[in-house]
Amino acid sequence: MSSCLYRRSLDLEPAELSRLEPAIYGRPVALEAWSVCTGRGQLPAAIDRVEHAREAVVAIAARARQAFASPAARARPGRAARELS
Repeated sequence: MSSCLYRRSLDLEPAELSRLEPAIYGRPVALEAWSVCTGRGQLPAAIDRVEHAREAVVAIAARARQAFASPAARARPGRAARELS
């Protein structure tokens, strides 16, 4: 899971963790909107896919919260941490 890689070099604040679902949900909404606006997709199908994405978004956010709830493994700082030092 990609959150494991991020977990090595940063912590998320409780407010950030509480906003994971809307942040994650923005991606499928934006992609479907782009598809409809460029004529590559039909609105009814896009709405259906966005509505079905909600279940995946909830699961992804729950998994990320679980990963960030445990203490970070900081044996070796990640690139982001090294760049900040």
